[in-house]
Amino acid sequence: MKATRMMKTGPRCEDHFRQMAGMPPLRRIQEVKEMPKIRADVDWDEVRAQRAAGISATELAEKFGVHVSSVYLHMKPNGTKPAGGGKARRSPKAGRRASSPTSVSSPDGGSRSSGVIGDTLARLRRERDRIDKAIAALEAIET
Repeated sequence: MKATRMMKTGPRCEDHFRQMAGMPPLRRIQEVKEMPKIRADVDWDEVRAQRAAGISATELAEKFGVHVSSVYLHMKPNGTKPAGGGKARRSPKAGRRASSPTSVSSPDGGSRSSGVIGDTLARLRRERDRIDKAIAALEAIET
């Protein structure tokens, strides 16, 4: 067996690791079960008619040798799901607010900022003006 665990004492396979750890050994698969074949001989129109007559889906599944989910699936027309999966889904962009443009053309041909970015720039410019005035006042005192 290949080593699948790294231990202080070196690499160990899963069986030896479990033995050292005091764990029970893994169960090994003895036989491979074959998947059931798809039933092509089921008259789904008959199943739909009997289901409409009031017979339970479980009874129909046993009677026709199919799984209950197959009975429910074939109750729909042509044995298919409704178009689009049946349930209306929201588009990924639904509910999101439209992003505001970062730049808007002004009448004089230039551009001015708008939205959150514009507000931030206006605040920073006001702070820059205030700082420039403070620097000029300190320089006047120093000279």
